[in-house]
Amino acid sequence: MNNQDTYAFDVLARAFPFHFVVNDDLRFVRAGQRLLEMTPSLRGGGLMTDQFRIERPELKATAKELRARSETVFILEMLASDGVRLRGQFFSARSDQSGLLFFLGHPWITDLAELEPAGLTLADFPAHAGVTDMLVLLQARKSGGDEARSLARRLQVTSAQLEKRNVQLQHELEQRKQLEETVLESQKMEAIGQLAGGVAHDFNNILLAINGHAALAAQNLDANSDLGEHMEHILEASRRAADLTSRLLAFGRRKVMVPSEVDIVKALDEIEKILRPLLGERVHLRIEHPPDLDTVIIDPSALQQILLNLAINARDAFVDEGSISVRAASVDLDAPKTLTSGQQLRPGAWITIEVHDDGCGMEKAVRERIFEPFFTTKRPGHGTGLGLSTVWWIVDRCNGAIEVESRVGEGTLFRVHLPRGTASDPASLLTEGQEKPNRQEIGGHILLVEDEDMVRKPVAQMLRQQGWTVTETANADQALAMAEASPVPFDMVLSDMVMPGLGGRDLAVLLRRRWPDIPIVFITGYDPESAGGVVADDELVLTKPFGPEELAQMLAKARQQA
Repeated sequence: MNNQDTYAFDVLARAFPFHFVVNDDLRFVRAGQRLLEMTPSLRGGGLMTDQFRIERPELKATAKELRARSETVFILEMLASDGVRLRGQFFSARSDQSGLLFFLGHPWITDLAELEPAGLTLADFPAHAGVTDMLVLLQARKSGGDEARSLARRLQVTSAQLEKRNVQLQHELEQRKQLEETVLESQKMEAIGQLAGGVAHDFNNILLAINGHAALAAQNLDANSDLGEHMEHILEASRRAADLTSRLLAFGRRKVMVPSEVDIVKALDEIEKILRPLLGERVHLRIEHPPDLDTVIIDPSALQQILLNLAINARDAFVDEGSISVRAASVDLDAPKTLTSGQQLRPGAWITIEVHDDGCGMEKAVRERIFEPFFTTKRPGHGTGLGLSTVWWIVDRCNGAIEVESRVGEGTLFRVHLPRGTASDPASLLTEGQEKPNRQEIGGHILLVEDEDMVRKPVAQMLRQQGWTVTETANADQALAMAEASPVPFDMVLSDMVMPGLGGRDLAVLLRRRWPDIPIVFITGYDPESAGGVVADDELVLTKPFGPEELAQMLAKARQQA
């Protein structure tokens, strides 16, 4: 090889670091330095076909064929370096006698990301190689791809945030809808309560007149008179009507509730005696409780009303016959408990009463409405829709909770949670009003203040029969004038709580300025708290309608506290 040929090869080596030269047998004669670095085996003069695969164009690799394609651009895959391809052309030497075939080319890539895995850098693409535009295009595509991927990631994050916000908004909308429904239900309940309470109050005045006159008439009848039976029917009808108005007042939140410690064992024994004949022979009743069960905090009559309503409701769920079980137990909670009704039962000591029946059960739509006032699934004339809503109100008023579980064909379970009492000996609890008052302890001068004539007249007559001297008046102003004119204080004041002008409580305040220790008993058809504030511990309230015995017991209690 002369100096000129040596110079020519040096120029090729600098201009084309990836060039190589083969002879007619396609054996390597020499190769560029960069190509040798990547494929050292080329130094041994091996065959080109062992080191390269002609990827494009497809043809048989012979020296003659390659010389004939001197204008063709080839792409060669380096078999020893995975992923590296060369792009270039084959040329014959200037002297045909040499028989040498030159390949002049450079690496070929379609994405800049291919550089690092192939062991290449941008320095392997010199400016004179004619691939600058390609690199710029690839760089632009890479930048655009990176930007697109970055945008896609941002869109994905934004989409996830929007999805999360949509879920939150949906939840908030559902909560708002529930709140609106609750407000509407509360307003409806309030309107119904006001209507029911007003009707019940007026009706109670009428019932008091009926019951009072009937009781007075019954006392004056001859024992053998046929009228006695009629009077008993009138009194029984009056009592049943009073029970209905009691439910209406409970709904309208106008019923007096006086929670106290109740012997639950004794209460269950008493309610069993009432329930068995009431439920009939087709209903099998079972009541279970530990013999040493603690007391419970509730109004005694309210507890009876809860169990009666739940038992009757269960009885009406039977097509033919069925079983009702009542179970009571003490429960201690160390942490809040979420009930099926959604209420939170606070930690503490509870008495839980379960009333379970194996009746027809309820579907979800009915179960969600059973505590609504006047809602009933019974046919017209067979239900008022007040029973379960009264139970709900009583339990809530006693700081308790109630939950229900029911499925169609599987029966119903009501679970009532009531605060547990503290009495160590429940059997020692006395029932208020067990002893009848001594008539000799009743009597004196009493001031009766009642604006309704039909109520005032029978009550005055009851008082006179019990030995009282009665001064009657229809309003508080007249009562104050009578008190000022009286040389001696009255022995007792019996006043309606709600009257035109001054109410009973205002009257009591003014009377006690003159006579601080005078006993005062209020009568009302409303809940005292809705009629004028919270009932004080020393206030005595008698709810309408009442009979002579209830009146006598309350006045005796007032005298004892004076």
